[in-house]
Amino acid sequence: MTRHPFTYLSILLAFILFLVGNGNLHLFDWDEINFASCAREMLITGNFAFPTIAFQPFYEKPPLFFWLQSICMRVFGINEFSARMPNAFAGLLTLLLLFHYGKKYFFNQKGFIWPMMFGAGVLPFLYFKSGIIDPWFNLFMFLSIIEYYLYIKKKKLLHFISSSLFLSFAVLTKGPVAILIVSFTVMATEFYVYGNIVLSVLNAVKHLFPALSIIGIYIIILWKSGNGKFLKEFISYQVRLFSQEDSGHGGPFWYHIPILWLGCFPASILAVPRIYHLNKSDNRIFSFMMAVSLIWVLFIFSVVKTKIVHYSSFCYYSISFLATDYICSNLAHGKPVPNIIRFFLILTSLLILTSINSAYLIKVFLNRYSYLIKDDIILSNMHFLGSDNYIMFSISLFFSLAFLACLLIIKTNWSVVLISGISIVLIFFTSLISNLYKVEILSQKGLIEIFKIIHKFDAYTETANFKSYAYFFYGERLPVHYSRQEIKIPLSEIRDEFPTFNSKYHHILINSRLSKPVILVYKGYQPDVFKEYYSNFKALRTKFGYSILLKLPEN
Repeated sequence: MTRHPFTYLSILLAFILFLVGNGNLHLFDWDEINFASCAREMLITGNFAFPTIAFQPFYEKPPLFFWLQSICMRVFGINEFSARMPNAFAGLLTLLLLFHYGKKYFFNQKGFIWPMMFGAGVLPFLYFKSGIIDPWFNLFMFLSIIEYYLYIKKKKLLHFISSSLFLSFAVLTKGPVAILIVSFTVMATEFYVYGNIVLSVLNAVKHLFPALSIIGIYIIILWKSGNGKFLKEFISYQVRLFSQEDSGHGGPFWYHIPILWLGCFPASILAVPRIYHLNKSDNRIFSFMMAVSLIWVLFIFSVVKTKIVHYSSFCYYSISFLATDYICSNLAHGKPVPNIIRFFLILTSLLILTSINSAYLIKVFLNRYSYLIKDDIILSNMHFLGSDNYIMFSISLFFSLAFLACLLIIKTNWSVVLISGISIVLIFFTSLISNLYKVEILSQKGLIEIFKIIHKFDAYTETANFKSYAYFFYGERLPVHYSRQEIKIPLSEIRDEFPTFNSKYHHILINSRLSKPVILVYKGYQPDVFKEYYSNFKALRTKFGYSILLKLPEN
């Protein structure tokens, strides 16, 4: 009996869930708004060679993902739904590919388990509903690795070339860290299979040539068009990202371990015994590739000073495969679910479900423990939350307790492992739709509303004491805001006194005589600071925890 109709129906349902509600919330600062602003500016200027922010070169990312967003914005308009649409398609494509590869090369009729293990994770599900780069970046790296595995297995040149080309797409999506991840995995696998270190290094280098040819074409186009500086600054940024904390995103060495444990549940619980008994796998070579890539990615981003949740997101592929391999191996040999696995399934489910259900009572917690909250923005916006939804909380709690009861009662059936992941994602999805607006209210909704109002006035706008990309997208910035002579001339005269374009722009707005009003958005309310540094501005306090500093033209 074939499982294809059920599998494809499940994947279609997942795709619908990836799409539902994507246009209902503002994009989140920084990454979502940052990337959507790059795509928007591409459409406005017609410059698709490299991304820009404030219509100045944005050296941190290559352009491929922004091309995808631009296409969606061209079709569906410049909005939140379009910005998140590429990753919904990435989710659909990922699940279909995992089913295809799983059924054809690894698990036969049990190939449907792999996409279920992947999609059941809270973090993979959440990222397919986002507007960040990583889902496509990770997909291209995964395709590069699995195509190289097929090359080792079949010795067909087509798989070798396609593996290298997917690597080039990954580099053009996010950067050269893709080479670091994929090439090390290729080299380690070659050594594992053939036992020759010299041959392993040579094959890893040969694997790079087709990828470098595609990347080289892009570099030549940049160079010939007079934009060679983009490449130099891009490389400088990558080095800086590895060597120091970026914008306060620090964390301990073990930062990514609990994130993957909870975010990839239940696959994270099942991947560990497969790594421990790697030699028992029926798919020994690819299990090795996935284990190596998992450990290598964890090592890289544990050493890197900047710690952000999605940096370890490639591990979702490795963890889901290793977990699927472990399940299928136990099913093939008729082994029950070990007690230690059941214990960690129940413990982790309890932690995740407690966190999910707590979101329904967020106002109760905030009011009771407000004395512990140090963030003035959260304190300023708490009263906008409205009342907590006790009906949804009761329903979610009922399903959570029923699910935990099943985990306790069912001892030997592996289907409970699959049901556990799917159940938690469905409970999480319901909570996400019901409660994510609360997160936005506490973090950024007031600020975005301010920018949406300000952009209606003919004025120069900037942030004062904090960094945000919200006013680029929601303030509908245009080249004219930076191209007037009274702005261009002083900008060209400022050399090295200020580290960034925005700091130069901010300096000009404060100190220059301009023909239009200047509006600065300041985080907090500090009259003494206003008198000292913004003496020529009038301060207007808002109800969202921000201040609007206004300077009128002299005439």
